[in-house]
Amino acid sequence: MAETSGYEGTYYSGELDVSYRLYRDGDELWLSLRNTAPRRLLPDGDGWRAGGWRLAFERGTDGVVTGFTVNAGRVTDIRFERR
Repeated sequence: MAETSGYEGTYYSGELDVSYRLYRDGDELWLSLRNTAPRRLLPDGDGWRAGGWRLAFERGTDGVVTGFTVNAGRVTDIRFERR
């Protein structure tokens, strides 16, 4: 089972002008998007995936998650910063 703590929070993309929220439900990590059903994130190597989306997380020097990039098919490297 992948560790899901430390990822929860709100993340913002200036490029898309949208916020996504990551939250835990038990041992599962979920991605909440505006106007759509939440997506369960599954561990994928050094990142997480939800269907065709892949999230690659970034950490600061202290090890705390600072943001992530999303790759979803032809859309790549959309950056989200933790708020």
